[in-house]
Amino acid sequence: MPLSNYEDRIRLLTNQAIACKSQHEVDAILQELNAAIKEHIRYFRANAVEMIPEAFGTGSNAAD
Repeated sequence: MPLSNYEDRIRLLTNQAIACKSQHEVDAILQELNAAIKEHIRYFRANAVEMIPEAFGTGSNAAD
């Protein structure tokens, strides 16, 4: 999923959480928001590993 889709999903869920009228609604939305944020973090970690592999010890210079 592209970065903007993650951000859009998080923004949408945040707005929904703000607009909730009951604790039950808030709890449900926060579960979704938590999952979306975790997925966003996984996306960034995967990109970081590809973009700066030497920082993670997996680059071509790691054996040097």
